[in-house]
Amino acid sequence: MFPALSFSDKQPELIYMLSKKEFTAEVAKRIKKWREKRNVSQEELAHRAGLYRTYVGHLENARYSPSAYVLYKIGKTLRVDISEFFSNF
Repeated sequence: MFPALSFSDKQPELIYMLSKKEFTAEVAKRIKKWREKRNVSQEELAHRAGLYRTYVGHLENARYSPSAYVLYKIGKTLRVDISEFFSNF
């Protein structure tokens, strides 16, 4: 994590943000968690979402950071609101 300033009407407040690597790893865990919760294989998720199975594997291993549209497709396929991939960081 690294610090960032939050700007408001008052004095700047120090907040912490995840690095891109940390963020990608956390999203990867959540994709896998929801896929397993729905008892869906990587292959089935990929097919239903219009993605390659290897790409889904790379997402779950945090090798790639998914675009908002890919998360939308995964969320729709798994019947998960896209906010579940981002909440409570």
